[in-house]
Amino acid sequence: MYDRKLIGTHFGVKLSATTPEGYEDDMYPLMPYYKWERVAAPSKALKFEELMPQASLTRWLYSHFVKICLPYERGPAFDLVYAPLNLTMFIRLLVHVSELGYPAHWLSTLINNLLGGEVTTTARAPRRYVLKTQDVDKVHPPRKVSVKPWTMEFAALISIWQPLLPFGLISSCRLLAPLDEIHEYTARFPHPFFHPESGHLPHFMLVFWNQQKLESPPANLRPLLLDDEDGDTTTSARFVRSEVVRVVTTFNWSTDRQTATFWLRRGDMAEMVGEDWLLFVWRTDF
Repeated sequence: MYDRKLIGTHFGVKLSATTPEGYEDDMYPLMPYYKWERVAAPSKALKFEELMPQASLTRWLYSHFVKICLPYERGPAFDLVYAPLNLTMFIRLLVHVSELGYPAHWLSTLINNLLGGEVTTTARAPRRYVLKTQDVDKVHPPRKVSVKPWTMEFAALISIWQPLLPFGLISSCRLLAPLDEIHEYTARFPHPFFHPESGHLPHFMLVFWNQQKLESPPANLRPLLLDDEDGDTTTSARFVRSEVVRVVTTFNWSTDRQTATFWLRRGDMAEMVGEDWLLFVWRTDF
């Protein structure tokens, strides 16, 4: 979202007059600063005519989902452009737009589609590390995209957040579990995994891998997770996304203890432990 009117009505901020105008640098697109100031937040929900159309809202939200799950590749040259978000931020965004007045059935349907593991969308994961207006505006051809690697975590998080959601969920959300089925787990890694130059970067995810169905993950996992024109669309890749790999974006890392702490449903964790799944820490943007 870059339209300043929408930013103002949806987030209650505006650009300060001290922000430089008209400066672009393809080599260093974040060199100019952007100073945002608060404006008076609306005292009540927006009028229906002030809302984005359902198709635009859905594409915008799906774009955020895949951007959080698969931020653009960075590498050492672009480590100053961080990608620190996890899927709890996406749920906060859903709560926010609901409070702005977006219909509950729009948001509930979107959640249900994500929990189902596949969505048909015109959104795509970012194709450059800083998006331009033409990138945001581009409507890609509708495509059925697999989000199955993130469904396990998303279902656990929605189950935790459900009592706080300001809208109801449709009855077909069968993947949700009662709170007593959600547990906190801690996994200890035997060796430090951070390279000295990247230990401070917030670009990591936990990757569960079913070694009974495929012995080990490839060195480059990103094409397997990226289900679009730039990713791996082979039959074997579709099998991996569906049956072999699960990703957790929300976890707490203890450097002293070399442990990762996260939430999952008890049944999911018991199944993976019983089948002796492997667990890795992986860069989200590699």
